[in-house]
Amino acid sequence: TDDQPTDDQPTDDQPTDDQPTDDQPTDDQPTDVDPGKQSEKPQRLAPGALRGMVEDYLEDNAGEFSPNAIGKALNRSSGAVHNALEKLVESGYAVRTSDKPKKYSCAATTATTTE
Repeated sequence: TDDQPTDDQPTDDQPTDDQPTDDQPTDDQPTDVDPGKQSEKPQRLAPGALRGMVEDYLEDNAGEFSPNAIGKALNRSSGAVHNALEKLVESGYAVRTSDKPKKYSCAATTATTTE
């Protein structure tokens, strides 16, 4: 009979090529991943690079800073910044100005202010 669909004619419950299905995103449907918003996580640095960034930060900014403040400014974790600061203290470039809360400054800045 004429009421029966043929293989060439889709039924009402079968999608055609021009009809989107639920599992296929279309241009007007948002996708789960926004290509403009990749992970906010900073890229991994080479060994010792963070120490150089912290060194530059202390050199460019006068005063004393906590690892948290420097970490926020450099978009790095405060723990990693703390480790870099401790290495800079060992090398004599930075000085720990306070133990609780921990604060650091550039050794050259502290030397000129205390003399």
